[in-house]
Amino acid sequence: MKSLAPGRLRWAALVLVIVTIAGAGAAYAAYPQDSVYVYTGCLNTAGNGNGTIVSLAKGLVPLKPCSQNQILIHLSGGTITQITAGAGLTGGGSGGNLTLNLARSYQLPQTCTTGDFIKWDGGAWVCTSDQTYTAGTGLDLNGNKFSVDSAYQLPQGCSSGQLVNSGGSNTWGCEDAPSGNNFALSNQSCNSGQFVNSIDTTGHTQCAPDQTYSGHDFATSGQGCSKGDYVQGIDANGAVVCTTDNPTGLHDVYDTYKILDVSTFALPNTVGLIVNCNSGDVATGGGVDSIGVTGSVFQSRPIGLTDQNEPVNGWEGKFNVESFLSGPDHFVTTYVVCAKTG
Repeated sequence: MKSLAPGRLRWAALVLVIVTIAGAGAAYAAYPQDSVYVYTGCLNTAGNGNGTIVSLAKGLVPLKPCSQNQILIHLSGGTITQITAGAGLTGGGSGGNLTLNLARSYQLPQTCTTGDFIKWDGGAWVCTSDQTYTAGTGLDLNGNKFSVDSAYQLPQGCSSGQLVNSGGSNTWGCEDAPSGNNFALSNQSCNSGQFVNSIDTTGHTQCAPDQTYSGHDFATSGQGCSKGDYVQGIDANGAVVCTTDNPTGLHDVYDTYKILDVSTFALPNTVGLIVNCNSGDVATGGGVDSIGVTGSVFQSRPIGLTDQNEPVNGWEGKFNVESFLSGPDHFVTTYVVCAKTG
């Protein structure tokens, strides 16, 4: 075996050092910034080729299928093979120097000054100093301060159990809950032959036996005596009894009446008036009339009757007002026709 001369040995050592340094530089080379590929091959796990890679090809499939004593392996110049941008992000990709950015619609402006607001201009968020509010139904707006409009404010001082009552003109107040004296509960009835005569404090109707009225208690409407005759009384059917007799010497016939304005009355409503002749005079007739309302006469009868054979000195009229007709006047009138005596 030949030995190297000392000079040659020094040159051989130098070449070995250079190769070693070059190999180390290659081992620590930086990853590529773009075009990073994936390679696939087969790793020998037995025999003389144990630890060697064969059938290496670019992509996810080896040059030829791996055989016995070989396993499939993938090689790449990077550790991440793909980045996908999720909601609110842009960028990403499947190789190289990849970047993720915040999507424009998710970016808040960085140039706003103290007190600014941000608003959407249709494509991005921008800075603005304008913040305009509008008061909707039931709200008041003073500067940037909202409050409930007074017409929509319920009273805050009601006692337990009280109700809120409208006072008109968009005002509200507290009132005690109604008792049975103010209303009757629904779905109530009386037995056959009875009628309702009152309501108790719990709203339950109080029933009583039916009461029969005779004509002596009222006179039917639309009646009168002929000229020169006089009302003498009321029969059992409610008909006015007239007479031509003038036992007290009646003369100087006149009429008098009372008018009641019902424009402000709650409907339906039964209203009544009594009108009397002058002291010492007698009633020879009377009736009930209405103006500007619809309804019916409930009662029309002479009053002051102490005996059916004696003249009367007044008239009582009651009218059931059901609704108002158009126009400014809504009246109910009771009148009596009188005559002087003696």
